[in-house]
Amino acid sequence: MMDNAELRSAIDARHSVRRYLDRVIPAQVRTQLNEDEDLALVIALGYGETQGKPHQVRPIERFAQGGDGAPMPDWFMSGLEMVALAPSARHQQKFFFTLDGNQVSAHRGGSYTGYTGVDLGIAKLHFEIGAFGGTWSWA
Repeated sequence: MMDNAELRSAIDARHSVRRYLDRVIPAQVRTQLNEDEDLALVIALGYGETQGKPHQVRPIERFAQGGDGAPMPDWFMSGLEMVALAPSARHQQKFFFTLDGNQVSAHRGGSYTGYTGVDLGIAKLHFEIGAFGGTWSWA
């Protein structure tokens, strides 16, 4: 299992990989599903056949704000730095984070892709990795 520093390093070094190989879902994955479950989405982790290309990182101010205008705590900024690196459908990053005291809220925006819920979940996980060690909770 990776520690927090290794996770941050892996996220920092990621590249967007646009070329995927079509593959059949392995039997050992299919057999782990219950009869009433369907596999709706697969998120690829690791390295692709090519390294892809780096994308511009969205400025933090475009997807976050502190509640009272005071400087944002280091743990919040660190979490947002990881959110800026989070992958999302079509690289839209249609989410917004707010801080009120030690309560963090995360909201998804509208999108034509239909994956904003998945994107928000990925962004929230990236935030948790980056904000590790801070004293906060989800609102």
